[in-house]
Amino acid sequence: MTKSNILFIGMDVHKESIEIALADDGAQGEVRRYGRIGGTLDALKKTLRKLVSKNKTLHFCYEAGPCGYELYRYLTDAGHVCIVVAPSLIPKKPGDKVKTDKRDAVQLVRLFRAGELTPVYVPDREDEAIRDLSRAREDAMIIQKSARQRLKSFLLRQIFVIKAGPIGVKNTCVGWRMKCACLFQPNKWCFRNTSIPSPRRPVGWSVWWVRSTTMQKPGDSIRWFRH
Repeated sequence: MTKSNILFIGMDVHKESIEIALADDGAQGEVRRYGRIGGTLDALKKTLRKLVSKNKTLHFCYEAGPCGYELYRYLTDAGHVCIVVAPSLIPKKPGDKVKTDKRDAVQLVRLFRAGELTPVYVPDREDEAIRDLSRAREDAMIIQKSARQRLKSFLLRQIFVIKAGPIGVKNTCVGWRMKCACLFQPNKWCFRNTSIPSPRRPVGWSVWWVRSTTMQKPGDSIRWFRH
């Protein structure tokens, strides 16, 4: 009977460390803990040289997480098989709530050998850069919306009613009327900190957009104010 030449490797990846478990091919193959290594690339290279010396085909798997896909790219570029699985798609036993790095790595490699893991799509670096840009834009829009709401609330407390125009509240800038809304120095500080960032502003400058029923006049335009 021909002996299988595949070594399954499950990794529980963290920022500072990687927990590794091994499993020989076959239903009766041994599943064992290899150990914990550092989370650096040098530590991974050292461990990889030891595993390659076993003269077996290496199949890696690990859970998708905050560490990204660079580990996947390094292993596949080295000619090894590697998959990334979503934690939500990993089968779990009912009532099994004990969770440790060692148990996670052993359970991962056992399921990997049994073919019960579903790999996720791993984007290339260019796609991942576009994804990061999209997420950064979403975060910036959330921050802008929060800052705009703080500004509206601040002016409302000063008896200035804000109307949302066809493009929101960024039709008219009333930063130049700050003295009318801020009678005391603490109010001025609050007004300065309640700013809405603009992607078109110069570095080190801020702009405030509102439309006020008491302040608006024809010809008002955006003006820049230095912090």
